[in-house]
Amino acid sequence: MKNEIFGIGWYLRRTYSTQVISAFYLNNLEIPIIRTHNENIVHWCGGASVIGFNQVDKDVALTTPDQSNNLIALFKVESKNRFANTLHLIEATENLPNIPSVTFYKDPEGIIFGIKETSIKRPDYFDKYWNKQPTHQQLNNEFKLSDNQRGLSSLIIRSKNWLQNAKFYQEKLDLSIIEESKENIELAIDAFTTINFMYGDETKDKCSSRLSSRQSFVFRCRDVKSVFNKLLDNKLTPLERHITEDKAGEIYYFNDLSGQIFGIQTRTKSTRIEDRYAEKNINYN
Repeated sequence: MKNEIFGIGWYLRRTYSTQVISAFYLNNLEIPIIRTHNENIVHWCGGASVIGFNQVDKDVALTTPDQSNNLIALFKVESKNRFANTLHLIEATENLPNIPSVTFYKDPEGIIFGIKETSIKRPDYFDKYWNKQPTHQQLNNEFKLSDNQRGLSSLIIRSKNWLQNAKFYQEKLDLSIIEESKENIELAIDAFTTINFMYGDETKDKCSSRLSSRQSFVFRCRDVKSVFNKLLDNKLTPLERHITEDKAGEIYYFNDLSGQIFGIQTRTKSTRIEDRYAEKNINYN
């Protein structure tokens, strides 16, 4: 099943204030809005990846466990000082992972995200790919990231059983280790994005449905049925099957060992701009 996973397709947030939270990420992280649907707002964050802010009832949002430190999105920027000084963000320092050169912040809902500078002298996995590219990322010549924003580079999953959870993703989804230490295991998702596993002392119950998690993500796959069958062969029980409104690809959701919900999906014959971009870059056959 090697190379069946082709990046992070969706990083999804469920919130009762999509307009407020979307404006924060648009103005502060400078990731463009590519479409809206009713109160749901979608931003492009590099490659074929998007962040979706989906509207839920306030009562539902407030009764959903916070667990804001369990799943953390990490963005790459050209200048961290420019980012922080210009935008006057307050650095969040409590109960956070220790990752060299990463600064963490909280958005208006208290959800934590991280930023890290690109580097030529000491490039990480993301930099080794994008430093070779001639220009900043563009999405089919219709959208582009700002001069300072380079895109979503990694997700961090924290849990008490982080070692076992890293092994879960490595073995069940065939993700390769690119860095391993006593505090962190980093797996490659595609040519430039990664997923990190670290210790976290928060306890997270397994999700009963995709709607019971404030944060989730979906892997973009070349052949979702192949990945799905591999997971079934490994005795994993799918949480649910979801058909998107545009019917361009069904999503199968699972819980990982930490209780984090993730999905797998192949999107074809879609009119969405990020899917058209992906089809140009993925051999689905």
